[in-house]
Amino acid sequence: MKYLFFSILFLLFTMGIHAQQKDQKPVRIRANEAEGAIIDSMKADILRGQVEIIYEHVTLHCDSAYNFKQANKVKAFGHVDIRQGDSIHITGDSLYYSPDDDLAQLQGHVTLQRQEMTLRTPFLTYYPDKKRGFYTDGGTLEQEDIRLQSVFGYYQETGHRARFKDRVFIEGSDFRLWADTLDYDLGKNRVHFYGPTVIESKESRIYCERGYYDLKEKSGRFYQNARMIDRGRMIRADTLSYRQEEGKGNATGHVFFSDTAEGITLFSGRAEYNNSQSRVFASDDPLILIHIDKDTFYVRADTLLSEGDSNGRELYAFPNVRLLRDNFSAVSADMHYSGRDSMLRLTGNPVAWIDSFQLTGDSIVLSFRQNKPYRLRVSPHALLASRENEGIYNQTKGRSMEGYFRHDTLRSMHFAGNAETIYYAEDDSGRFIGVNRLTCSSIHLRFAKGALQYIRFLTLPDGRFIPIQKVNASEMILEGFEWKGAEKVSFEEDFQILPFSFEKIERPLWSREEETPLPPVLPRN
Repeated sequence: MKYLFFSILFLLFTMGIHAQQKDQKPVRIRANEAEGAIIDSMKADILRGQVEIIYEHVTLHCDSAYNFKQANKVKAFGHVDIRQGDSIHITGDSLYYSPDDDLAQLQGHVTLQRQEMTLRTPFLTYYPDKKRGFYTDGGTLEQEDIRLQSVFGYYQETGHRARFKDRVFIEGSDFRLWADTLDYDLGKNRVHFYGPTVIESKESRIYCERGYYDLKEKSGRFYQNARMIDRGRMIRADTLSYRQEEGKGNATGHVFFSDTAEGITLFSGRAEYNNSQSRVFASDDPLILIHIDKDTFYVRADTLLSEGDSNGRELYAFPNVRLLRDNFSAVSADMHYSGRDSMLRLTGNPVAWIDSFQLTGDSIVLSFRQNKPYRLRVSPHALLASRENEGIYNQTKGRSMEGYFRHDTLRSMHFAGNAETIYYAEDDSGRFIGVNRLTCSSIHLRFAKGALQYIRFLTLPDGRFIPIQKVNASEMILEGFEWKGAEKVSFEEDFQILPFSFEKIERPLWSREEETPLPPVLPRN
């Protein structure tokens, strides 16, 4: 009984083999000449002249061929031409084909064509039934205006996809791409890359180590050390997206932006950028550094907008603005810095601190000349104050104020329009002896080494001196005054978190301009 079972099993197995072989054998063979011979210790038919061998799914043409009927293998030579339906067309100088193994190996000027795609390589291994193929000695793929080169390539008809590895280079009409490894979706014209990748166009250069790029739309998304240089501007983030035609994109996660020509450095959690308009819109705890000569303005706000042209850069910050520069700091609802007129404007309940002085007003405007602070204007409701002791404040106010700097330090302030002052007088030992409370049309203040040097009244003042014994400090407050020392900006509390640095993007070691962009193809035995 056991012998009968195994005999039936063996019979079914061999029948299956013969059936499979029968399905894979040539349906028709044609040639001008044919003769029998022994080749490689196997019986073969030598076919010459307009050879045609037709299989169920493959049609082969060539100048000559060895047809090993028993082994069901073919070696073809000269003008080898394989057609698989209406989609696949392969040519080469020679071919080894084993239908039972679903294996075709073509050598010498191999070309695979599918619709608008053409693949060229010196040696191609192809699996007709699976419609898959690969090369390992260098190849070139062309589709429409796209040209791709690589050392290794793998093509799969299902899904119309391909993978390329080792010194991958793609060139389009207006871009070039270098990669280590990438997958190419030929149907969607999109490449997904893995490993160091550089995309270069006329005005931009992108580096990343993972992401995708749409070759037709000229847009993509980039991850892992993603960064871009565009017309002197640099941007880096955890994730970058970019639309080349529009020059627009988004950045998220550890965003870094730098415009060295305009002296702008920006950090944020999220940003939108438009390179064609030189515009960056940043949110998620943004920080911007404005570099003016050797000085740096640090600015924080909920939202930052930077845009510029050939006339200069405009910077807008809003709301919750916090600003710091050396001995000058400020808070406000809105800030505007213009590179066109070199002015910094603060509005929305602005408060500024210069050395030990607090300055308030409806708007504060700081002007620069030759990259140095030159003039300070406050209007209306300008008010200057300094804290002399607990509950004791020197104050000066007016409808407007105009101050001037010299050698980067505050030298004078001029209050005009219903000017008032409350000033505590001291004796030689530094003890308070009374308060001068005066009004005047104009009051001039002079400063030296960050301290008030003297007060000058340009017209006869009206007021009185109050001895210290009769002073009620709570009444010595000008209208509109409020000490906001707790809001004063400091580097330690507002800007201590140092942003990450930006590494320079180096050009890839290999590019198409090199004399030999791919290694020489070694002949196979």
